[in-house]
Amino acid sequence: MPPGTASGAALGRSACARVKPIRRIPRAMPPLDASAVDLSDAHVSSLRQATRTEEELDVEVRVFDNRKTSSSSVETLGINRRHTMVTRFDFQRATSASLGAGVKLFGIADARAELGRELRRTVGLDQESELSYSQSTEITIPSRTRVVVEIHWKLIWQHGVCRIKTSARSVDVPFSVTEQIRFDKKVRDK
Repeated sequence: MPPGTASGAALGRSACARVKPIRRIPRAMPPLDASAVDLSDAHVSSLRQATRTEEELDVEVRVFDNRKTSSSSVETLGINRRHTMVTRFDFQRATSASLGAGVKLFGIADARAELGRELRRTVGLDQESELSYSQSTEITIPSRTRVVVEIHWKLIWQHGVCRIKTSARSVDVPFSVTEQIRFDKKVRDK
């Protein structure tokens, strides 16, 4: 050992002394400003439905070729579609009567699932997680004709404002929920 250095034993400690674990002291949360609202205990207190919009999904094309026959035929067309139900809250545009548009929300992750279930129940969609549509229709195919059927699928959205009540105050949050799936049918002879 070089001169001027002391070993752990020379300092009164054994070479295999126990190290005390570092105790972490939780940091204090920064004080919340007056415009902050905790949504972790929120529930839907009222709902104001405003508008409905249609979202174009996709187009299914079915072709019935009867060009090589001299007689007409009747074809049954099965139309089926499923779509996952979607609930969206626009927390960025939330307002409060007492705070105006500058409301700051926290606890959103905790509240999102519960608020979605309550919103679907309030709109009358229960706990369904899927929208479905099923129908059959008959198409007459004239002789010596090729018929193209286009099925234009659309998703119907219900928009409005959801009043969310917390223990401290009420907050109005715009929402959108898928309400229905439907289609428009176009038939063309070629």
